[in-house]
Amino acid sequence: MTTMGSEVKKRIESLVATIKQHDERYYLKQRPEISDEQYDKLLVELQSLEKDYPQFKTADSPTQRVSGRVARGFGKIAHKVPLLSLDSLFDAEEIEACHKRIKKDLQRDDIEYLCEYKFDGVSVSLEYQDGNFVRGATRGDGEIGEDVTANLKTIKNLPQRLSGDRLPKELFLRGEVLFLLSDFFALNKKLVERNEESFANPRNAASGSLRQLDVGVTSTRPLHLFCYTILHHSDDLVIHTQQEAIDALQAFGFCVGDFHPQVRSVTEINACKHNIEKMRDSLPFEIDGMVIKVNRLDWQEQLGTKARSPRWAFAYKFAPRKEETIIDEIAFQVGRTGTITPVAILRPVDIGGVTVSRATLHNFDYVNQLDVRVGDWVRVARAGDVIPAIISVATDKRSGALSKIIPPTHCPVCSAPVVQNKSFFYCTNPLNCPAQMKWALVHFGSKRALNIAGLGEETVALLMQQQLVQNCADLFTLTQDTLMTLEGFQEKKSQNLIQAIRDCTHKPGDKQLFALGIRDVGEQTAKLIMQHFGSLDRLMRATDDDLLSIDGIGPETVASIRQFFGHPSNLAMISRLVQAGMFRTTLAVVSAQKGPLHGQTFVLTGELESFTRDELKEKLESLGAKVTGSVSQKTNYVVVGAHPGSKLDKARELGVTILGEAQVIALMRDNK
Repeated sequence: MTTMGSEVKKRIESLVATIKQHDERYYLKQRPEISDEQYDKLLVELQSLEKDYPQFKTADSPTQRVSGRVARGFGKIAHKVPLLSLDSLFDAEEIEACHKRIKKDLQRDDIEYLCEYKFDGVSVSLEYQDGNFVRGATRGDGEIGEDVTANLKTIKNLPQRLSGDRLPKELFLRGEVLFLLSDFFALNKKLVERNEESFANPRNAASGSLRQLDVGVTSTRPLHLFCYTILHHSDDLVIHTQQEAIDALQAFGFCVGDFHPQVRSVTEINACKHNIEKMRDSLPFEIDGMVIKVNRLDWQEQLGTKARSPRWAFAYKFAPRKEETIIDEIAFQVGRTGTITPVAILRPVDIGGVTVSRATLHNFDYVNQLDVRVGDWVRVARAGDVIPAIISVATDKRSGALSKIIPPTHCPVCSAPVVQNKSFFYCTNPLNCPAQMKWALVHFGSKRALNIAGLGEETVALLMQQQLVQNCADLFTLTQDTLMTLEGFQEKKSQNLIQAIRDCTHKPGDKQLFALGIRDVGEQTAKLIMQHFGSLDRLMRATDDDLLSIDGIGPETVASIRQFFGHPSNLAMISRLVQAGMFRTTLAVVSAQKGPLHGQTFVLTGELESFTRDELKEKLESLGAKVTGSVSQKTNYVVVGAHPGSKLDKARELGVTILGEAQVIALMRDNK
């Protein structure tokens, strides 16, 4: 072998190993180390070398398969039709070359294409038999994927049964599971509030949510499905073009997106890409390019496929919205529970038409993983409206001895000592730290807590600035006359806020407990606690063993509750809240605890006719029952509606009593 040949062989082996490593971090761990563009460049280089030196191409090369493989923990499903990747093209010259190749292969000039969004989510296959959804899988390696049927059934816009009268006997589809941006932001905010690790982007969030081994977790994540391909169908469905396939999918009840222009030239393709790039930031979900498909299905079949991609479709990728800039300093933000988050203050840089000057660093574990330092050149990514994040450090540009980022020993806002718990650092002054006080007040009035209309971040900041409030109890001392002295508060606005504050005293006891903002006490935990104790007074007198006897309450939560109620200032605030009328609406909870269905655990599945699942949940809980999201040995009844999910199978497996809608109505009637 020549020296040149030896070097090429080594480079190919290096590329294969590198790409496999990045596949594992991307598909199995959801922690990519490089951008899509960098990955594509590695793959293109490997393809080029293997084309010129085919003697060095191996059977397990990433170019011979679809990236991704089955992770442990899920069953395997062999796809009816392989789920292939798309070749990525990046400029007009590549589009022109691809168009010429297709015309040559078909020996025609009148090629029509259909353009579509390239959704940036998790690709899945779906199988329907006689109109009913029976199973679904992730893409995996293209041949075999993970069986995520139960998790897919929790997605609200996935039809459990197809719409229409004339349904195909057999239908195999391909779609994308993703997060709407608004839902992604809300999820990350919730995770941060719980001191849990947030997701770097919507795609990682979708993958992590869909691939939860606990389907109960997936059911709490607002995933969406968009379908874009009919992979296989029985003969009773007749379609001739990709456009007809899209129309059929829409008629069956699937979301398909609102972008399907038909084009006949490279000029029109480029115009479409220009238009979609302009609308990209206004879309409610992430896309990372435009998919272009030969419209006629018989021509698709004639063109065929390569090892890992079809010859009749390709992805026209957007230029990455990533730029390099310098970190000028590190700021530390303090959240509601005292969590201190490092934020990079950047030399302003334009990314996708937006000037970025700050980027989150999540937590100090992330800082250490990146080994990022003040003065470093860093690569900053901005996807849609996602908060900018630093994805890597250009260590090759590091000059001199730059100091590592050290966690603060004192709160940057109030100077109180800081303590560490795992990856997080906390301010130890929750009652007097202005940052924690502000976010505690915002949380108190938030929709998930007491839903005090008009008590948003700006109003809280104004009230604190005027020294009118310091904690939640101070809200009940506000008067209409006082509010009307503030900028922006007229008579009506002042009246509305005062009334909204008064109204919150009538909210359920669990909402009032959640509003206190006790660390580790989320909405569900607050409900469990109030169902068990029935009143705040009983909770405050409870022992650790009393708390630990509640299913779902662990030592960390007990410690947080103890710490909160052990502080004299918190006790004084609670006393004032009680005087204002709070925590007096717990009798209904007490009666529910002692209700005729007390101690009985229910799980709901399927579509109900007489009421929604939330309505049935409330009715059962009012009788003392506990309603959970997953079936276990502790479940007493599973209530089944139309098109039930995997919970029915689990109930049968465990021998749990199964009730129809009429039976549960009769049960509630008999136990009033």
